[in-house]
Amino acid sequence: MTSQLSLFSAKLPDGESRQSIITKVLKIAWPTMVEYLLVHMVNMFDQIQVSSLGENATAAVGVSSQIQLLVITVFMAANVGVTAMVARSFGSKEYSTISEYFRHGLILVLGFLIPWSVLIYLFTPIIINSYGIKEGLANTYAIEYLRICILGFFPMSLTMVITAALRGIGDTKTPMIYNTVANIINVIFNYLLIKGRFGFPKMEVRGAAIATCLGHFVAFCLALLFVLKEGNILKFEVKTLFNKCTNSFFSNILRIGVPSMIAIVIVRIGLAVFTSFVTALGTTIYATHVICQNIQALTFMFGQAISAAATTLTGQALGARKNELAIIYFKSCAILSFVIAIGLGLIYGFGGKYIIPIYNENYEIVKNGIVPLQIAAIMQPFSMLLYTLSGTLNGAGDTKVTALLTTLTTFIFRPLMAKVCINVLSLGLAGAWLAVASDQILCCLLLSCRFLTMKWTVAFKEKRGGQNE
Repeated sequence: MTSQLSLFSAKLPDGESRQSIITKVLKIAWPTMVEYLLVHMVNMFDQIQVSSLGENATAAVGVSSQIQLLVITVFMAANVGVTAMVARSFGSKEYSTISEYFRHGLILVLGFLIPWSVLIYLFTPIIINSYGIKEGLANTYAIEYLRICILGFFPMSLTMVITAALRGIGDTKTPMIYNTVANIINVIFNYLLIKGRFGFPKMEVRGAAIATCLGHFVAFCLALLFVLKEGNILKFEVKTLFNKCTNSFFSNILRIGVPSMIAIVIVRIGLAVFTSFVTALGTTIYATHVICQNIQALTFMFGQAISAAATTLTGQALGARKNELAIIYFKSCAILSFVIAIGLGLIYGFGGKYIIPIYNENYEIVKNGIVPLQIAAIMQPFSMLLYTLSGTLNGAGDTKVTALLTTLTTFIFRPLMAKVCINVLSLGLAGAWLAVASDQILCCLLLSCRFLTMKWTVAFKEKRGGQNE
């Protein structure tokens, strides 16, 4: 089967047209884009308000956010299995298994959540120190911020499972709605608590953390109300959560999700090493790095939207045994990602000197931030294609190779490049961003090679009753 398929020979199946393909991609992608764009705008608003508290607060929240991102991406990786298996069940019209994959996904996340939260809380100071923020006000702020945000891990992680299942059936509008409401709550309480407005206490960094937790809690409540609604395809009832579980459901989810999850943990260790190189350049430089990351997070937001569409559509196509359709979906997502990459490249390349002062008008921060954003502009086509490739391969269940390649580039190659560019070539912050660009480009090329083998079209066989199909 794989030898008969290629990126260039795939033909549209009967009953499908290019217009219908593009419509399906956009139907799934645009709500996710809006959702992630709103998330980015909230994060941007948060960062602007926190930056007004000074460099120590900016550095503290930046480091704490990196650690939170580790938790988020670990659960996102685990939920790749939920999305892929729900999408396959939906594509093959086996609707009775959809709710079971959803329920088993919730149980798995609960099992991971409790030990993760306890460990991070107990070892918060050590974790913060490992990122290079070892003393002073920045260290105090970072510990306070992270320990409060841990309270939001529970609602956040369960909401992510619900979102993963909904995306598997192609419903991206519902997550957009409840996450939008949650983000509005987050913004409102950031405004009230950070500076202490309208009679609310001035809580500074702690206020930002509390606002984040409130947003997660609201999103979870709204998401839960939806899945409990009668007639919902997920068919979930709280009383059935801990009914007898089936190993094959866990096995199918874990075989897809665990490689990504392990890779994410290893990658985050590599990123911690990378971050330590940047923090060693000083608080002002690191604050600049955090601001540039926050601006460049637009790539993450749009990229995740394209990746979600690619994962869902690939899973549904392969579940329906339409391998050529999966390739067509990839090509459509890749074209859309390239168009977005051009727009983002223009924003980063020419808008940096206007955007950075919105966060902080410090002359050194503005001056040092322009070149990193220009580097980000150049790497946009590779970054966006990387998200499309990852989404397609994850939807196919081909996560082991994807995880391995991502680990090699981000865990090994990026820190080594950063070491050379920063410590040997003395390129400063620009050197750090050159290391990021090199990592992204190399990973994109390696995943492209894997994709072109077409082995991913038969990479996963669902287990039923402990046996392969």
